[in-house]
Amino acid sequence: MEKRISPGKRHYIWLTLNVVACALWLTIASARRAMTAGSCIVNLQAVSTGTLLYTLDHDDQLPPAIAWGDAVISYTAGKKQFACPNIDIEPADGMGHAYSDALSLKKWSSFKDAAHTPMIFDTHLLQWNAHALPNSFATDFKGNSSFLDGSAHPTSVEEMTHPTGFR
Repeated sequence: MEKRISPGKRHYIWLTLNVVACALWLTIASARRAMTAGSCIVNLQAVSTGTLLYTLDHDDQLPPAIAWGDAVISYTAGKKQFACPNIDIEPADGMGHAYSDALSLKKWSSFKDAAHTPMIFDTHLLQWNAHALPNSFATDFKGNSSFLDGSAHPTSVEEMTHPTGFR
């Protein structure tokens, strides 16, 4: 004799399975966001290292802001490292990083505090060779930055609005 599951129990089983599936989906989505955030910092670190290598080859002079990506790309593994995986939009040239206008064509050694001088930072400007002043995004800035010492990490609004290396 076959035992049947009552409609009420069947509904309870489906409801439980749906709740478990939603919890699993949220956990996977959260892990994916954390993984891409790490990838963004790794890419930013690689581009920063490429920028510092460029500086070594050009008598301590930083690249021009208007063409920084073009100047630095040969010191990196390619254009893909200039992109931040956290950016959901995929425009034709979308990158998501900008170079500081305050550094354009200046000598690296002229900055007093390299560890606190923003060099490249996350931005809503998605075009290739994007550049701006670091504090121009202060009101809505949530992201990562690299600094003249080559470090890269998540950055606060305070670090972007009052960089000590520019004083």
